[in-house]
Parts: sequence; C-alpha cells; structure tokens
Amino acid sequence: SYPTWSLYHNFYILTKIAKKVLNVQLGADVRYFSEYYAPAYAPGLQQFHIQNEADRIKIGNYPVVNVYANLQLKRTRFFVILYHVNEGMGSRRYFYAPHYPMNQRLLKFGVSWNFYD
Repeated sequence: SYPTWSLYHNFYILTKIAKKVLNVQLGADVRYFSEYYAPAYAPGLQQFHIQNEADRIKIGNYPVVNVYANLQLKRTRFFVILYHVNEGMGSRRYFYAPHYPMNQRLLKFGVSWNFYD
C-alpha cells in the first residue's frame, strides 16, 4: 500500500545584507506522509517485502522538520543545517521503513568555494 498523503514544503526568506554583497537565505523544510503499512526490509536479501499479517506495523503520520541558513559572499558559501529538529517530540514514530528509524537530530555546517571565473 501507499500513503494517502505525501507532502514536502520548503519555506525560506532570501535577502541581501552588508551593503548588498552578502546573500542570506534562512529557511525550513518539512516532510510528511500519512500513516500506512509500508513494505518491510530484509537486509540479508537486500529486498523489500510485504509485512506478515501477524506482526505488521504502520509507519508515518510524523513530520520531519529541518532548519537551515545559507550565506553567500562572492564565490564562497557558508551553510549550516539542523536535520530533524523535532526529534523526540510528539509520537516518536520516525521511521521510513518498519523497524528502521530515521537519523537523530544532526547539525551540519560547511564551506563551499567555487573556482570558476
């Protein structure tokens, strides 16, 4: 079966600051899918399969929220993102496949430099 709803939204604000030379993008993205009986995964076979009727479980009905900031100055971009901000809140049913949870809250940051003229 498939989820009834599958949604992805990305909300951000884009502006320039510091004499209009620094581009700033602040935002959040949200992923959500409704509750459903997803196929189970068999790692030994590396295949998905239909869940057994006796012990099948539903996944979904849980939003995953990420917040981020991008700062670009000429050819250099600095970024920071906090994945799964809402981890530990609500139903705590954050699975993409039965018995395989999503990653926990995670902070990533970095620099990207373009070498073109």
